Amino acid sequence: MNYRVAETYEKIVTILSCLDLWHGNFTFADLSEQIMISHPLPNSRGNSSFLRPRSIRDDDINNARGWFNRHLKWLKVGKHDAQDAIQLAARENIISPVRHYLEGLPPVAANEARALPKEVLGQHFGLRRFGEHPETLIYAEFVIRKLLISTVALIMEPLRS
Repeated sequence: MNYRVAETYEKIVTILSCLDLWHGNFTFADLSEQIMISHPLPNSRGNSSFLRPRSIRDDDINNARGWFNRHLKWLKVGKHDAQDAIQLAARENIISPVRHYLEGLPPVAANEARALPKEVLGQHFGLRRFGEHPETLIYAEFVIRKLLISTVALIMEPLRS
């Protein structure tokens, strides 16, 4: 008896996400919000060491569909199903340099974190050197604190439309 795996969208996603041959080929660049090819696709021609990460193209989707047709004998893999599955697989491999940097920072004590806005204002904006009015300094510390918090929050939990 010859058993075949049914060609469904869920199976395409599982193969692209979990099969060693495909795992990690598609990534999502957080800063540019693009799906990227980071490794050569299975059965690609050419020297794989020359591949540089690049944006996905239509021919990449067609190559993936062709792989399913040749290796799994799935003749009904539609372009939209393949494209949606690639997008889902890519979202499991997010590249976010700023986020990775922030996650790699060592923990900071609360009193050090509270002193940071004053330090930034003094060293980088020079407000303390010029003898600004005390209320101006309090307002500037408040604004810079909110700016730093919102910037980190936006990087760690981006708003998606």
